[in-house]
Amino acid sequence: MIKFSLKQLITIFLVLIFNVTYSQSKSVFDANYFRNDNFEPPLRAGKGFNITDVYKQTKFCFTPETSNPSKLVRTQNSGKTSISIYYTKTEKEYKELKNLGFSGKVSYLNLFSLGGSKLTEWAAKSDEKVERLIFSAKIDFGNFEYEADPVLNPEAKSLIDNKQFNDFINLYGTHYISGVRKEAYIWVIVTKTESDDSSSFTDQDDLDANIGQFGRDFEVKNKNQTEQFFSNGTFEAEIEIHGPILDKISLENQISPLLSGNSDVSNNIKQIISNSISNISDPEQAIITQYYFSPFTLYGVDNIIWNLKKENQLIKINENVLNIYSTKNDIDEFIAPNAWSEFQDDYDDIFFDFSEKEKYKKELQNTFNSILPNLKLYNQSIELTLKNLEKAYNSCSDIQCNPDINCCNLGDLETKVQELSNKVQIEIDKFENVVYEAMDAYLDEEFTPDCQKNNQGVLTIVNKSSNPYLIYQNGNYIGEIAGKGVVNLYVNLGTTKFKAEQKSGYLLYATINNRTVEFNEACQELTITVGEDY
Repeated sequence: MIKFSLKQLITIFLVLIFNVTYSQSKSVFDANYFRNDNFEPPLRAGKGFNITDVYKQTKFCFTPETSNPSKLVRTQNSGKTSISIYYTKTEKEYKELKNLGFSGKVSYLNLFSLGGSKLTEWAAKSDEKVERLIFSAKIDFGNFEYEADPVLNPEAKSLIDNKQFNDFINLYGTHYISGVRKEAYIWVIVTKTESDDSSSFTDQDDLDANIGQFGRDFEVKNKNQTEQFFSNGTFEAEIEIHGPILDKISLENQISPLLSGNSDVSNNIKQIISNSISNISDPEQAIITQYYFSPFTLYGVDNIIWNLKKENQLIKINENVLNIYSTKNDIDEFIAPNAWSEFQDDYDDIFFDFSEKEKYKKELQNTFNSILPNLKLYNQSIELTLKNLEKAYNSCSDIQCNPDINCCNLGDLETKVQELSNKVQIEIDKFENVVYEAMDAYLDEEFTPDCQKNNQGVLTIVNKSSNPYLIYQNGNYIGEIAGKGVVNLYVNLGTTKFKAEQKSGYLLYATINNRTVEFNEACQELTITVGEDY
């Protein structure tokens, strides 16, 4: 597969979350939104935060004795264990799977936080083919909630009593963490390092099932297909442990030997990781995977408008942000100062022995130069569109914005995003089409036998004698065949005369053998013998 596959317009699935759940006025978002951060978000059970910027620092507003995380009560008695198997065939799909949260939906949280680093963090650029089978064993310990609502401390209560709502929000935030979900899980990531097949799975219906534009189901529905993955190739395993205290080396020593066989590998791996977590019953050996939150309106704070309609509209904005940002990533590969140089280096590495290498390289360069001006213009439009989407997000997420009025209206931005994505794809397709043409021609050349390329037959000469013979073709010396030796020659179509003359040895047998062959089609195979067999 070519190294610089550029089809990256299907956007990365940023799967943080939205889901109104277990009681009135409570919402939830996934903790994996913060997983790759170098910053510790100020999110704590019983502490306020700003819904428009979860990284903004806030003060504690509840009394310690009523808001301490130790006051959180588990709402189910035992952990629910599940084991799933997932398949991804590219680096991009693997990152999408890694980004999946508990609910697997696009977040309404601010993607422009931390100077836009969230967009960079969650964007996938590599479409390189790498097949993986991921085994996931998880214990869901469920929700942990306060039995009684936390009590405001005197300072916070005084601000509400005096209707100093803006001051309250500036100090304590718009919402507070009212519960968490805890899970413990293990991932075993098996990567296929070498394979004879273009894909391990012949039936992609389940594996490639799309769930809307921003959702994908990577789970392997047909368990028999997991053994198909192990039917050929070599494999490496990586283990990730999130929460439980387990011996990682011991798990590796159990799993690694299984990868050299191809019988019931997946069931054996499932059994190993199932056994490893079967005795885990302590939620302390778990991590927080979701935060539940409630608005301070429950304590009498006005001027906070946050509801399902607003969250859905913010999700829609973020979908467009991710879409156009992914398109921008594609353009960046072309407009970077050294873009052509990198493309050229990759091309030379891949097609180093291609007879038409220079022809297609020239065509690629001409195509690259022809699409570059348009891509630069589109990039300017994309940057402006991103700014407008950020304005739309800030307007809609404002806690005083009523989503029933125009403050949550996308206007023509959604149409603009789609038009720009389509235009960029048209330009990139022009370049990719030349790449694919070169690849097709290269593969044709690689897999076409020399006799077909040169329109020749294949002649095998067998020396029955123990003595060496000199070989002449149409009177011209072409080489020597050793005693009891065999040589293969490409011969032009038509009639050709050969002479084999004994070079040394006993002269009791014919020292000169004349032979005539006639080839009528390319790659026709003929055999002649010379010398005597003792």
